[in-house]
Amino acid sequence: MKKLLPLLLLLVISPSLPAQCNDSCGCGPNCHCSTPESHCGCSCCAPKQLAPLQKNFGVEVGRISKGEHLSYNGHPVAQQPLPSVPDDSGKLHLTIIGSEAERHAVLHDFESAPELAEFHGRFLVQDYPPDHWAVALCGFFTAGHPTIYLQLPSGKVLHRQDDYDGPKPLADALRRAAADYQSNQDPDLRTSVLNLHHIPTAGWLLLAGFGISLLFKKGVS
Repeated sequence: MKKLLPLLLLLVISPSLPAQCNDSCGCGPNCHCSTPESHCGCSCCAPKQLAPLQKNFGVEVGRISKGEHLSYNGHPVAQQPLPSVPDDSGKLHLTIIGSEAERHAVLHDFESAPELAEFHGRFLVQDYPPDHWAVALCGFFTAGHPTIYLQLPSGKVLHRQDDYDGPKPLADALRRAAADYQSNQDPDLRTSVLNLHHIPTAGWLLLAGFGISLLFKKGVS
């Protein structure tokens, strides 16, 4: 029994003693190579070279071509020169917001109704469901059935309607809104310099009356 006590004591104590990380470790039984703060210099403690973490902000890396790849509107092209990309930055924006059925009715008429044929190619046409972030988070009214916006490229609203009663009323509204838009009247809000071209007729009449009254007073005196 007395011979078993030292063995039992050794079994109880031995798990608490740290073991060497491998046979070549020179730290002895109190090896701490496995701890992050170990800097003993053993071969088993050499810092591992980790690959640098590559940041990814939503790019699907698997879809990136390994070599040179040309595409136009998502379709591979091999012709030279490449087709030109149309510049739509100056077009008015026509935006339809509503359910799929409501948007489809407007888009179908816009493409096929004779009343709307004159507007083909003149507008940048986009459609969204009411909960899409491009309209729901950007100040658009989204409760129409549907809501239809006509805007300048700057975002200024020229026309808005919250229902759709057919191609002819829409064509009439778009025609009036587009006709009222004159690019030479776009305001420049960067400066407060007086622009004589923007003074209304009533203002000129008041100035003229004031000038005539001054001349009349001088003549009397």
